[in-house]
Amino acid sequence: MLQLDELERLNIFQDLDLLGVNEQKEFDEIATLARLICLAPVCLITILGKKKKWFLAAQGIPPGMPPEKYSLCRKVLAGAEELTVIADLTMDETQSGHPSVTGLPNLRFYAGAPIVDNDDRMIGSICLVDYKPSSLNDNQRRALGILAARAYKVLEHNKLLSKQRARMDSNFETLQMIVDQSPHFIITLDKNFNITFVNRMTKFSNEVILNRPMADFLTTMSRARFVEACQRCMVEEAIITEHFEIISPDNVLRWYLLKICPLKDHHPTVENILVIAQDQTLQKEQAIQLAEQENRYRDIVENTTDMIVTIDINGHILFVNRSWLDTLGIASPDQVIGKNVFEYIHWDGLAAATQVFELMRGGMEHIQIEMDWATRTGEKITCAAVIDCGYVDGKIAYQRGIFRNITHQKRQEQDMMKNQLMLNEAQKVSKTGNLEVNFLTGEVKWSDELYNILEMEGSKPEMFISQLYQMIHEADQEKAVKYIEAAQHKSSPSRLEFRLTTPKGTVKYIDCNGAPFLTQDAKVSVMLFTLQDITELRTFEKKVFTAAVESEEKERTRMAGELHDGVCQYLASAGLMLDALNDKLSDIPQLQNSSNVHQLLDLSRSSIREGLNLVRKVSHDLFPLEFYKSGLIQSVRELVSTLNQVSPIWFNLEIRGQYVESDPSVSINIFRIIQEFTRNTQKYSGATEGVIRINSSAEMLKLTISDNGKGFDMDKIADSQKGIGLMSMKKRIDSIGGSFYYKSSPGSGVQLRLKVPLVV
Repeated sequence: MLQLDELERLNIFQDLDLLGVNEQKEFDEIATLARLICLAPVCLITILGKKKKWFLAAQGIPPGMPPEKYSLCRKVLAGAEELTVIADLTMDETQSGHPSVTGLPNLRFYAGAPIVDNDDRMIGSICLVDYKPSSLNDNQRRALGILAARAYKVLEHNKLLSKQRARMDSNFETLQMIVDQSPHFIITLDKNFNITFVNRMTKFSNEVILNRPMADFLTTMSRARFVEACQRCMVEEAIITEHFEIISPDNVLRWYLLKICPLKDHHPTVENILVIAQDQTLQKEQAIQLAEQENRYRDIVENTTDMIVTIDINGHILFVNRSWLDTLGIASPDQVIGKNVFEYIHWDGLAAATQVFELMRGGMEHIQIEMDWATRTGEKITCAAVIDCGYVDGKIAYQRGIFRNITHQKRQEQDMMKNQLMLNEAQKVSKTGNLEVNFLTGEVKWSDELYNILEMEGSKPEMFISQLYQMIHEADQEKAVKYIEAAQHKSSPSRLEFRLTTPKGTVKYIDCNGAPFLTQDAKVSVMLFTLQDITELRTFEKKVFTAAVESEEKERTRMAGELHDGVCQYLASAGLMLDALNDKLSDIPQLQNSSNVHQLLDLSRSSIREGLNLVRKVSHDLFPLEFYKSGLIQSVRELVSTLNQVSPIWFNLEIRGQYVESDPSVSINIFRIIQEFTRNTQKYSGATEGVIRINSSAEMLKLTISDNGKGFDMDKIADSQKGIGLMSMKKRIDSIGGSFYYKSSPGSGVQLRLKVPLVV
């Protein structure tokens, strides 16, 4: 097979008329037949230029994929003389790296047969591709070669048909060229004004229009005038030009300019008429629209509240409307026409006006800008301006500007800006920020002060609820989620206090108040939250509470000491005196046999012993002297042991890890919390069993206390004695930097969980 240079190839293409061949039915049939015989999903018939390809058929290619992605023929068939089959393209050394093999459409199989002319020169190919490795049997190979030869026969046949068609159409095209290429209707009439010929532009079928009077297709008002014009044309042998209304084939009235021309042929008189009809319906409609627009524009200019000014290239006023005059307090346009526009511009607007002239001289045709006018009293009128340039002889010669008075809006914007600054300052002083949460999109927006409260550095990032949630303190995340869920179903404001950790690691206390915004179907789509940083307040309260606890412990110590060293000593002395008195009774004969006296002495000594035990117990509860000797764990063990001796509730104690006594305030507060919980359990729970678990590590102490009692509704205990006890325990936890979780419901007992970080 001969190799061709580009010039030879182009000569062959031109000889076969290939450069004008597009996809034809014959090539599609050949491609379809090849796919069916060879069982391949895609078939291409391609004419190959040196750099360009012409696809005569492309069967089986998915929509949106270019056929070039499936064409490997140029590389595969280069120098090949016979059919080429590559069973697996990925295994072929020359084609495995082809983009259509390594990427979309991920071709794996190729079979191509060259299309050669009668001189054994390759001009194209027919190829099959598949997305999986495949093969062709001998019959399929022969069939593909036969189809390649058939494709060339179709090309030769196409060449013959093209030449025959060109010869047949040559004379007719020459004859019809002027008539058929004319953009106008061309009609010939006989001497009775009946239609004898129409060109294609008339859009009437010959059966409908031929041999009928031309007047039948005109409106009633136009018929007599048309006949008169035709008669004048024949008599005067002159071209008559007039407008007429003609009814189109789709029964729509259209406006035509008719040129009625005499045709004499070889006769001395006019025997036929040539009518050239130019459709001017669009022009007439446009003229009507322009007239209407001009009228509307005139009404708008005079009645609009916008100010309209036209000036020339040098800034001299050519036109102003009534709104401009009234706004600036000028009585008549005669007072301003011809004057320089800068006389009426406020000094604040001089820079903008100068910029407009510079832009106009630079060729800008459409300008949007804000400009300030000055009234006769010196008041500034701020306007939003839209300025367009007009041309004369191809050069910008004037400007027409429409100015909308936005003075009121500007003042409102300034007031809003002032109010915003005041709000920002107030928020800064009160450490309060705003937060807007969109529950539909998850987007969060906040004020500048909240941005400062959160200690965010750099530019404001786009925040979403999930990211904000991560900033909330771990111990408060659960109640924050419940609060957000409840807020989405409430139509009234709600409140929450929580802690969060800023990106800098600072833990802050936040007082949050939320106000919902409802959609038309009464659903909460947006919540506006006001968040106040109350860290200083809570820190102060913590210090106050810590001081109160320390004072309480000191008072407990003092009272325990007085009870132990004072009351206990007096009671012990009284007991000893009664014992001595009892011994003396034997020396008094009269009382030796008095059972009443002995009974009273025994009762007195018993009461003193019980009182002494009670005072010692109260003294121990106020301040267990062994606490500082044995530490938290041993004190809890002794407390549980005592409770199990005197209480109907059995308490189980579980201790894990090694607790290190590092901070006395932590130990005493943990002990007091256990005391408070067990006291409440005995008073209110009705439980039979309680559990105390202490889990210690080097960094953290975890305490869990629970009972199997009747529990309670946590929403109803705020003002009760239980609520006060819970608040006291929570304050103790807060004072030592711990986290507090309390859980209870009717019939489910009570559980307290707390975590306290330990500093060794």
